Formats: sequence, C-alpha cells, structure tokens
Amino acid sequence: MPPEKRLGQAGKAVFVGATGFLARKAQQSGAAVAAAFFSSGRRAKAVPESTDDKLARLFSGTNCAVSLNRRPGQAKAYVFTTPEDLDACLPRQFLLVAGLLPFEGETPSALNLNFNYTKATLADIAFLRILYYIRKTPYLARLELRTAANRMFDLYDFSTRLQ
Repeated sequence: MPPEKRLGQAGKAVFVGATGFLARKAQQSGAAVAAAFFSSGRRAKAVPESTDDKLARLFSGTNCAVSLNRRPGQAKAYVFTTPEDLDACLPRQFLLVAGLLPFEGETPSALNLNFNYTKATLADIAFLRILYYIRKTPYLARLELRTAANRMFDLYDFSTRLQ
C-alpha cells in the first residue's frame, strides 16, 4: 500500500534523523520516554521485568525507540531512529508495532532477549500469522488457538508474546 502523506491518518510513523531532531519529534508526538532518551542519550530506568525494561534491554546500544501510545486521530505507533541504527532497529520495531512483545525463552526470535537476531525469524512470522488470525476470527476462542499453537510450535512462551 502507498505511504500515507498525512501524519494524522497514518497507522505507523517512522522518524529518521539526528538525535536532536528525534527528541523534538518525540516531544511533539507525546512520546515522553523516547523524547527523554534522545535528549539525554540515556534510557530511563524501568521496573525490572516490565515491558519498558524489556524494550530498553532489547535496544540497548542502539539509538532507536518506539512509542505505542494510543493517540486518537493520529498514528498508532511512532518509531524513532538514527540513520546509522536503521538496519538494527527497524525490523524489531515493526514486530513490536505489529503486536508482539520482547520476551526471554528458547524461541529463536528478533524479540527474544536471549538471542541477538536482527531480522524477523520464521517463528516471528508464525506468531504474527497466528495473532492476525486470532484478530480476524472473532468466533474462535483465544484459548483454543493458543493451546493449538503451543502444541504446534511446542513453545511455552507463546502467550507472553501477545499484546
């Protein structure tokens, strides 16, 4: 699909530039955590094992941040990164925006904190397909699909990956 030219109508917005530019854009879009990071160069301390903590661990050493705040009439997700970190940042950010979360476990994934994959893996694609199948099939019980997916993939961490 072609990109949306009006920021207010976009589902996802990606900002790429110098850290000063990213700090201003993050501030303007209400992404306080990203604004603080690009202003100070340091990630805020988060509660251990929280989603924010896992995001900080996932992107440690890179200049990239994602804001998934709900904004009525605006993009649902904002991604902020520098040109030099674009390749390391964008694949993971799009998996987050699509609805998956960082986790620890044995599953090979770009969002697994125990590995260092920089691109989506087959497991990530499978999780996304299941997630979108769940969303498009309202009559299907989520528990039934999770149970089937657990058996199919033999993954104990399946339910922790979904937002």
